[in-house]
Amino acid sequence: MAKLKENEVQLGQTKIGPETVIQMNLKTLVIVLGFVLSGLTTAWVTLSMKISDSSKKNSESIDALSKDIKSMKEEDLKELSRKVYEIDGKVQVIFIDMQNGNRDRNVNTTNQSVNNIQPQMPH
Repeated sequence: MAKLKENEVQLGQTKIGPETVIQMNLKTLVIVLGFVLSGLTTAWVTLSMKISDSSKKNSESIDALSKDIKSMKEEDLKELSRKVYEIDGKVQVIFIDMQNGNRDRNVNTTNQSVNNIQPQMPH
């Protein structure tokens, strides 16, 4: 028996390698090509269906997530705006109280003219 070369395989009594010529009739070739073509078509249809299903699922989940994010954003913004208005109201009250207090201190309650008022030392 002869030695096998690097790219050869022993099948029974024959050696099959890159230089081996495989002969078959046209009918067998058409059948083999038909099987290959049907397998490839089945794989393509299956993959395209899985891709379209995945695309639908992804778009649905993205829509659901965007709705959730919008609702969370609106709730947070409502709460923040309520707190801002509350703080603004408190600041306005403090500001008005400070203005009223300054008015009371700066008003000349005596009938003296401003020029005749003598500064007084604190007690």
